[in-house]
Amino acid sequence: LTKKSSIDERQKKAGEALTTECFAQDVPDKGKWKSGILNNMQISNLIGWFPGYMRTSDWTRLYKMDEDGCSLLTFFNQCKETENSVLVVRDHEGHVFGGFCSEPWTQKFVFFGQATNFLFTFQDGDELDVFKYTGDGDQFMYSDDKSIGLGGSKNKGRFGLYLHNDFKKGSSCPTEIFNNRVLSSKTDFRIIALEVWGIVE
Repeated sequence: LTKKSSIDERQKKAGEALTTECFAQDVPDKGKWKSGILNNMQISNLIGWFPGYMRTSDWTRLYKMDEDGCSLLTFFNQCKETENSVLVVRDHEGHVFGGFCSEPWTQKFVFFGQATNFLFTFQDGDELDVFKYTGDGDQFMYSDDKSIGLGGSKNKGRFGLYLHNDFKKGSSCPTEIFNNRVLSSKTDFRIIALEVWGIVE
């Protein structure tokens, strides 16, 4: 497996769509769980964009919509103790996308998170496009009693990734903070599958 360019070179291009075929990272131990959304190649590609000290960390499943139900309260209860996580969605047209999250998901009613957050999408099989922090703003993550969001926008109410509290519908819009394009098949989408994986050091 070969790289198109080094990880360091790609990470200098903050805010651009960063595409890779595979970073040849070892797939971590996921215990007794297997992702119903991500395959091993996609997981391997994602790990290449983690902060260096996390790339050998194990993954533990925090939330799976099919098993845990479409409840935002359950989502918060099961994710609130884990600092770093990957949220991943599959929409009604089979597109897979999500975000790396650098703070626990809790009900805050304000923006939070850190500059290590990023958005991603697999729009062509296993090929990964990553959208990293541009330095424009600090609207990394958002949560309240009606929704969760990643990547706030100057266009009020629009996010790089937004999920309604019933986890049936969501939306994705371009944002300044990640300079991302629409991650999903369409701006507004139906959620078919949702998982959150904790990255355990």
